[in-house]
Amino acid sequence: MTVEEKKHPAEGEKRKDRGDCSGCGGGCEEPIPGECGGPAPVPWLPYDRAQYFYEGRVFALDRFDQGRLEIRITYQHSLSLIGRQQGPLLYTVTLLPGESVEVSEFDRYRRVRAAEQRLSVHSSFRQTMSALSETSRFSSASAYTNSLVDIRTRADTSVSAGGGLAGFFGAPQVRGEFGVATETTVASGASVRTASSQFTQNAITAAQSTEAERSVVVSTFDEADNQTMTRRTLRNENPCYAVTYYVRRVLEVYSASSRVESIEWRIGDTPWRSIEDRAAEVERALKGLGDVLPRPFEEATDARQVTLPTDGLLYEAELAHCSSCDPMREARLRIETEEFRIRNRRACLEAELLTHPAQEPA
Repeated sequence: MTVEEKKHPAEGEKRKDRGDCSGCGGGCEEPIPGECGGPAPVPWLPYDRAQYFYEGRVFALDRFDQGRLEIRITYQHSLSLIGRQQGPLLYTVTLLPGESVEVSEFDRYRRVRAAEQRLSVHSSFRQTMSALSETSRFSSASAYTNSLVDIRTRADTSVSAGGGLAGFFGAPQVRGEFGVATETTVASGASVRTASSQFTQNAITAAQSTEAERSVVVSTFDEADNQTMTRRTLRNENPCYAVTYYVRRVLEVYSASSRVESIEWRIGDTPWRSIEDRAAEVERALKGLGDVLPRPFEEATDARQVTLPTDGLLYEAELAHCSSCDPMREARLRIETEEFRIRNRRACLEAELLTHPAQEPA
């Protein structure tokens, strides 16, 4: 069907979800002309899309005349969105019938940071992940702080580095003043399960650090000179029942998995070559590793889940189970409700008689 032949689904036909236009209730809307209809909306994709992080680890093996043999393993870590869940309770209040209260949302992150230093939650999370991954190679306690400050100073560069972690091309490089590089062997650090476990641990730590950095306070306390607060009024319009309001933070839940993206080798300062393109001396050196060296595209999934905070808050209202009205008032309210229903029914029937008058019998 060409573009000229397309018609709006409501043109010339009755919408199925509108129902019939007779009786009390239903909807009566005119069809939308075809020239007024827009294109169909872009569909939402399922949750199987993931955030990817890449990490490179270099292991030193035997020494040859040309130099030392090195193996570089590149891992692909992914965080797949499972869903969303309610986070910790930030504020709760119970309002009696007719009561109201004004609450304020105080966002510490936007208050203490300049406009050019503010980033989204996912950008802050990636920065913290890069700093944790880089400083895990050092024994200095101040290396993490120096790394995070350096990354945030170069905010545009660090964000554009994307998912590059330590040892991967494009990842932020950090040099600690008293840091000592810690190397591991192939047996202890090359396993994909070990890499996946360490990545998940860093992701959980980075998520907790991001949540602490972007903490939100909801309370009735108000500062007169603070213009960065979000204020809203909670009011209980129910005449007989109390309402309890719960304010919680919205969290995103991710599952973590890792796989071996590539394995490369080199001797000395020569260019990196694929593990499938290896020389005879490299073949002999790799045979001594046995099954310790992981296989390309080997995968591992960690059982732990990563919960990442968001900037969203969930306001949930809960109606009390017991009424605070006396029996006479409750009866009066039921009578008023029934009278309102009868008046509404009468008006509906009168409108139907005016639209479709009854025919006289022949």
